Amino acid sequence: MNVLGKSLKALLVMSLFLVACNKKIEDEALPSEDPTAPTVDTVLIVTFKTAVGFTLSWNAATDDNTAAADLLYKAVYSTADNITTADDAEANGTTLMDWTANTLTTNAAGLTHSTNYYFAVLVKDADSKISYEGGSTTTLCTGKKMFLATVSGGNFGGKAGADAACVAQKPDGGTYKAVIADNTNINTTTGQPADLSSRQACYGNCEASTLYVMDWTLTTNQVYCTADFTKKVGATTAYPVLYVSEANVMSATPVKLFTGFNIAWGNAYGSTCNDWTSTAGTFVGGTSTGTYTSQSTHELISTFPFPSCAGAGAVICAEQ
Repeated sequence: MNVLGKSLKALLVMSLFLVACNKKIEDEALPSEDPTAPTVDTVLIVTFKTAVGFTLSWNAATDDNTAAADLLYKAVYSTADNITTADDAEANGTTLMDWTANTLTTNAAGLTHSTNYYFAVLVKDADSKISYEGGSTTTLCTGKKMFLATVSGGNFGGKAGADAACVAQKPDGGTYKAVIADNTNINTTTGQPADLSSRQACYGNCEASTLYVMDWTLTTNQVYCTADFTKKVGATTAYPVLYVSEANVMSATPVKLFTGFNIAWGNAYGSTCNDWTSTAGTFVGGTSTGTYTSQSTHELISTFPFPSCAGAGAVICAEQ
């Protein structure tokens, strides 16, 4: 081989060597694939509930290869318990928020009351590794609100004082009155009113007597919900008395309720702590076994063996 041929061969070998070296350098400079998915907080938070929606929030995820600001989030919900994994959430969930970077809250709207909703949040890093955050549920209710206001005893100043307790303890800016019966201008022999100043739905048995709706706090054909919209307490029909939906709604423990109603929503006449101005004696009231369980189909409260007018209890407050 002549000198020129040998030189060309040497250059070719050197070129191949340099190409191989550059390739090795480039390969070593490439980032390795992220082997792990983002780390998530398992707590999802529901706030600002309304009759048809809520706000869903979560804490920021972290990742060993993707900056927190670059992580993508997706929020979904379902009315069935079928979004318990990332794959199921993608396949079965209805999207509340599609993949969005660095966002930790979203709103749900246009939902249906008295329906159980499951929701989940997915987190994706720059290498498309996905983590699942879920397992939370919430229930909504559409209607007027009810809650319990605490009172120190049977002397809370008549129905005006009961209404004042509702106003002082109300959960929002709504208008509330106490669901109690009093004896103002009632003939305690006949149970019939002299005028409309008394607060009661009827006298005697609400389904067996003429209704005398006076200064009453419940309306007909109305759904009533807990104040946070999570549960349905019950509903009224053509009668302005509450048909209870389920147990353990408004209180998880027994509560002494100052009501003055007998078993069928009739006014208890003389058994109302002297029209709620005395702590002496007893009254017709109810006990909460977590709620107002019924012995008849339309009872808000269960009968109770005349609790003492002394000692703390609660009045039922209804949105007007």
